[in-house]
Amino acid sequence: MPKEITFHRQSAILLAHFLCRGYPLELVLENWEKVQGISREEALEPNPEKLTEDEETIFFLITTFNPKNDQLRDIVIENWDILKCSSVMKDLSTKKLFSATENAPI
Repeated sequence: MPKEITFHRQSAILLAHFLCRGYPLELVLENWEKVQGISREEALEPNPEKLTEDEETIFFLITTFNPKNDQLRDIVIENWDILKCSSVMKDLSTKKLFSATENAPI
């Protein structure tokens, strides 16, 4: 089966998945229609986004709900200075930490 046919079939399956997860119909359809008119390669091309001022100065720690989240947040906050020194996380050295919990759709 050609890649384009597979891509369009899978995009229809993904559309149904997003609707079942509770995403707004208008948003899902608008974006689904966008990808129907472009090639698979174009749809998968990363879209470089400009960071807002907040995104450049704040590190967002966002987790789904878990009773242990408070402990995780406290550990990260307590060790933030150590974490910023890591070579893997060096880009965080000037950022402030912001912690939030996001409810995962059922």
